[in-house]
Parts: sequence; C-alpha cells; structure tokens
Amino acid sequence: ANAVDDSGDGFTPETAKKTLRAVMEDCAVIAGDTVHAAAGDYDEGLMATPTGDYTTSNRVCIASSVTLVADDGPAVTKIVGQASPNPYNADSYGRGPCAARCAYLATGSRLVGFTVTGGRTDNSQTGDNLYSSGGGLYCVNAAESAVALVENCTITANYGVRGGGTYAGKFVNCRFGNNVGNG
Repeated sequence: ANAVDDSGDGFTPETAKKTLRAVMEDCAVIAGDTVHAAAGDYDEGLMATPTGDYTTSNRVCIASSVTLVADDGPAVTKIVGQASPNPYNADSYGRGPCAARCAYLATGSRLVGFTVTGGRTDNSQTGDNLYSSGGGLYCVNAAESAVALVENCTITANYGVRGGGTYAGKFVNCRFGNNVGNG
C-alpha cells in the first residue's frame, strides 16, 4: 500500500505493487499461492467481478485456492471500499452504481488478517446476487470442501443490500461491527 505505484514486479518487498488489484491481475498468481500484503490502507484499484461486470467493483478478487495474508494484522492493514461516485443514483449509505466492495473470494480462497471496511454494493439489484450482496466481502462456496475462508479479520462499516458485512463464507476468529444490510 505504501509503494509509489504498480510498476514493480510484486515479488519482493522492494518491488512491491501499490494495489492488491495489480498483484492479483498483473502477477502470475496461481492456485496454491500465498500473497503477502504489507501494512497500510489498500484503498485504490478496482477489479471487475469475475463476470467482467463493473456494476459492483472489488478492491481485490482472490482466485480459487489462493491465500491473501496481511503480514502485520488487521490493526494496521485495511482493505477499504468506496461509496458510489454517483450521488444521484446512490442511497443514503453510498450503495449504488460503481460502488466498491472490499473483496471477492472465489471457492477455496482465504483472506487472513485484514480490516475490511467501507465496502459498498450496487443498490439497484434485489435478492441474492453478486452485485448487491456482501458490502465488505462476497464469498463463493461451491461445496463444503471448497468454502471461502476468512480468518483473523475485522469486518466493519460495510453496506450491502443483502449482507452488509459479508455474503457466505466461513469465518474463524473474526470481529464484526456496524455493518448494514437490508436482508
């Protein structure tokens, strides 16, 4: 988060990338890899959902069977979402077109040691769907053996139409607070 930009190769602390988006999209991250994040606020960079739709963007998409770890823990390492930049179509919580969820976790992925905060979803969708569910985290669970796992995280001040803080997933030693969802 403290790198100047995303021009480094992302393989050493000296050549780190600034955004989690760049690490996951620009580096050769494959199933079984563990990606380490230094302390700081990850509040830049947007990734489309895996369907390529930007209705709700994500600060980071963690691919299947990939682990993202905050080396210094949730007190000093945050993934920060964003309110909709369109005030005319956003609701009072900042949910609306082009809002940014903090993270999308594919089946079998892991997120460890972050504070997940300020995430928002689109507000024009209803029901269980990718665009309006899970303001902080959207977790895909294909089967019990491939559950997206979130460990040692603080999930706070996120807003989704369904599931303010999270949608699905398995949570171990996590703290939740001040998340808002309608259903």
